[in-house]
Amino acid sequence: MLCAQLVKPITHIYFPEFSIALLDYEVEPAEQNKLMQNTKPALHLASIPGELPEGRKIVIKSTKAIIYKLEARYETAIFIIDNGVTCDLSTWKTYLSPSKAIQKTKNSIYIFPSYTDAEKQKFLEINLTEVKEEVRTNCGDTFYELIKNNTALNQGAGEVAICRYSLKISGRVLKTGKSFFKLIYFDIPVD
Repeated sequence: MLCAQLVKPITHIYFPEFSIALLDYEVEPAEQNKLMQNTKPALHLASIPGELPEGRKIVIKSTKAIIYKLEARYETAIFIIDNGVTCDLSTWKTYLSPSKAIQKTKNSIYIFPSYTDAEKQKFLEINLTEVKEEVRTNCGDTFYELIKNNTALNQGAGEVAICRYSLKISGRVLKTGKSFFKLIYFDIPVD
């Protein structure tokens, strides 16, 4: 009897100065093809539902550069959820966490940090009346009715959650000595 072995996905991203592998992190095949030819200093990864970078191993390989720093951040936004339909306010106002340095393990692997539930629900000091008016204006009366009596952002159908993670990689090109940084954004699907 043959046993099927579970193969964990690896997402490869190529920059001119180095390559990065995210272990046990999957993107759509069409997205992976785009990452093979990347020349931009910043890129957005469209995460598939359920995929988060938290706790994932990061391996960086380069013969052209020295990588000296990795930093992670996350961004939260307000969402109103009604029977699987979401009012997404992530383009209105968001909270951006402080950067967190990622230390290299003894095996030269970095591990993307994990965040607590309290961290994932942090948001800006904001007037709830302003939030309710934004919901009414951009999502309609149905969503407004769900939160009109809320006294907190995370109440009833209202939720603060992470909408995006980012990874900043800083380094120096060996040949020229020129410093650089690259940004990878992990855009998290709402539903």
